Amino acid sequence: MTDNIIYYNIEKSPYVYKTVYFDFYFSSQFYLNKFKREVYDYIDLEQNKLQVKFKHLVSFERVLILDYYTKVEKRGFKVYDKIENKFIDNDYKIRGVLWYD
Repeated sequence: MTDNIIYYNIEKSPYVYKTVYFDFYFSSQFYLNKFKREVYDYIDLEQNKLQVKFKHLVSFERVLILDYYTKVEKRGFKVYDKIENKFIDNDYKIRGVLWYD
């Protein structure tokens, strides 16, 4: 398989990036590589903006990683949520968890 194959049907794509929370499917090796290269810089930048705005340490990693996926992958949306144990669609809702000490 060469790097320039594009899968217009994302359901057939072998390009997958696995994180703690999600498995992301990509239509091309190019989009997969771009995501891997830039996603954590994007999360850091956006979380820093939120931290400045709210003046508190915040963590929106799950939301931001999904947001960045939608910015990179333009030919479809296929994400497996490992927390919910199911594939999600692009109008996902992330369940929040409150921790009390």
